[in-house]
Amino acid sequence: MSYSFLTLFLTICFSVSAQGDVFQLEIMELLQCNGTQEEYSKAYDDVFVLLKKNFETADVPDPFWTDLKKGKEKSLAEVTQFLTFAYRNHFSRPEIAEMTVFYQTEAAQKMLKINTGMLTETENTLIAVFQNGNVGKKLAANRQGLTADINEIAGHWSRDLFAANMSALIKAGYSPKQ
Repeated sequence: MSYSFLTLFLTICFSVSAQGDVFQLEIMELLQCNGTQEEYSKAYDDVFVLLKKNFETADVPDPFWTDLKKGKEKSLAEVTQFLTFAYRNHFSRPEIAEMTVFYQTEAAQKMLKINTGMLTETENTLIAVFQNGNVGKKLAANRQGLTADINEIAGHWSRDLFAANMSALIKAGYSPKQ
């Protein structure tokens, strides 16, 4: 099941036209402003917290950990590219554009970072207008399917990230704690 999901996304990835590439860039812009890239940056760091815990008795030197983490930007770019296909599967270009405009607002940025009870009345109104509009309603209606697609992609990404770095540690002669 999981391989068929990724196969479908890879097939779409390699068959998109030049216009599709623009659409992918537009979705990537949305993922930048809606907090997704920040979320995956933290998830990347969390993988290394787990790895360090697994190798805490191996005395892995800090420079080795630093070298392992150098792939962060590339890894984040890869997961972001895969995530674009989840959004493409659920939303059109105009809908992505509307979401991007919304998430670029100060109100949406504050909504992502703080408790919504601390927003001004004007900010709450702006958020409500988006959520009650066609795109906001579609986002809410598709949330379960979108979340399932995102979780599938994220699961593969984090497992691959963990496995690749664990392999690098073992190949370098470090052993995880028993």
